[in-house]
Amino acid sequence: MRNPSPDELAPLSGTERIGFALANWINRYLRGATQLWNRLFGLNIIAICGGRRIRPHGLENIANLNRKHRLVMVANHRSFFDYFVIMRVNLTRANISSRMLFPVRSKFFYTHPIGWVVNLFLSGMTMFPPIMRHSTKRDFNRYALERMIAELRVDGTVLGFHPEGTRNKSPDPYTLLPPKAGIGRLLLEVDDDVTFVPIYVYGISNNLLNEAWRNWTKPNQYPIHVVYGPPIDTTPFQGLEPTKANALVAAQGCLDAIQSTIQRHRIQQEGESSKTSLLH
Repeated sequence: MRNPSPDELAPLSGTERIGFALANWINRYLRGATQLWNRLFGLNIIAICGGRRIRPHGLENIANLNRKHRLVMVANHRSFFDYFVIMRVNLTRANISSRMLFPVRSKFFYTHPIGWVVNLFLSGMTMFPPIMRHSTKRDFNRYALERMIAELRVDGTVLGFHPEGTRNKSPDPYTLLPPKAGIGRLLLEVDDDVTFVPIYVYGISNNLLNEAWRNWTKPNQYPIHVVYGPPIDTTPFQGLEPTKANALVAAQGCLDAIQSTIQRHRIQQEGESSKTSLLH
């Protein structure tokens, strides 16, 4: 897989270029070390901050997947830590590869040196590749999409993607923002045998210290639900030209799959609540 050209890198700030160069080098040459780091360190950090609260659902939907499968995990986005709890479930409750990448918006993680440290410390620099926010950096974002597609040609690659594009701050945990075209472009351009899995996460905030406090004092009162839906049927989108209009259609299909996962989970939870009420 190629490196970005000078023209693609030109609009990036100096800090963004250094951050990208560091992450790119680690993901090319130290991938085994980052996987080991995430298993030995990352999983323990997640355990301390939320392990007692994580409640996985729908594991039967990923039971047939193994460490050679190439996956795109399509999740809603309510917290900066969504994919950290997903990573823990993947690596402790499922037979899924630890070769993971989580494309992330460049703000903080690539625009500030502290962001590089957080990325390295918490994820082994797997919050990669960065997605730039300014329209002048569109050429680099095209490269980032190309890089994701290239990475997904490697057996055992797992890529986490938020179709909403930005964090949903609505007080209603069951609502979703409109999808962005990025996930649709990815779906239209990857190989047909890449599996897309919808995931719904709720119950975690952005305050890591508060999350850790709840984990050790009130784990049952503040559960973190990680709900896996059935793999998305991508056949209706196969063969479509990767235009923006088609990408938005495919992106909406991904969002609809998350919404269906939410609805099934709500019905299940309401049914369990009704049974508990009857028993009391």
